[in-house]
Amino acid sequence: MSCDGCTISVAGATNPGIEGLLAGVVPAMPKVILHHPVPLARAGADFVKPFRDAAEGRLGAPYVVVFEGSVADERIASRTGGYFSAMASR
Repeated sequence: MSCDGCTISVAGATNPGIEGLLAGVVPAMPKVILHHPVPLARAGADFVKPFRDAAEGRLGAPYVVVFEGSVADERIASRTGGYFSAMASR
């Protein structure tokens, strides 16, 4: 249930580079906040907080969520009370 190909592509992009997007120096580009488990040092509740804030309408600005990798049909797993993937525990 994982695919890092898109992450590698974004991290290696040069026109514009990820550094320019995160620094806000690309003309006409809105603010970009990278929230990704590979380069991000935060974990656990600190990592999940922005996702919860978005779900509860507390981000305060428009945002785009880009989902990378496989998308499992959780309906199949739920038939037996399980799940395919999870992001954190509460």
